[in-house]
Amino acid sequence: MNKLFVVVGLFAVAFSQSAVMNDLHSKIQVGGVPTISFCNTSMDELTVTSYKITPDNVKPNENVTIALTGTLSTTVTKGSIVLDVKLDGFHVYSGTLDLCTELAKTPKPCPLQAGSEDLNVEVAIPSIPISGNIEAQATIMDTTTNKQIACVDIKVKI
Repeated sequence: MNKLFVVVGLFAVAFSQSAVMNDLHSKIQVGGVPTISFCNTSMDELTVTSYKITPDNVKPNENVTIALTGTLSTTVTKGSIVLDVKLDGFHVYSGTLDLCTELAKTPKPCPLQAGSEDLNVEVAIPSIPISGNIEAQATIMDTTTNKQIACVDIKVKI
């Protein structure tokens, strides 16, 4: 439905709710104005029309809302989220999450239906005293077709 949802929304959900990412939260505090860029190899599967992060200056101990609008070209029944996170250029996390397991924690569980979708995901930002530059990449794959749905790069100074 919403590849933008799948890209940024899943990244946000995975980053905020998975057990592995909760462990990462225990090591990293997020803050600053995030920059987001899409690193898709193709825009065939997902077309992102808009996204917004509120507030735009992310700080510890606050909730951040990610609003996404996009169009998914095909129904997705199975998938993966590949995450790579660096702090000041050093790898702090690499892993693969099941797309449908992460989506089950949201109002939009699998399957993701083809078509347009609006999504709002709220992410709780933890408070852990560390500073540096975080670079994260999340790649969403349809594991049935082996096609990339979306790829997003997020950078934020903490």
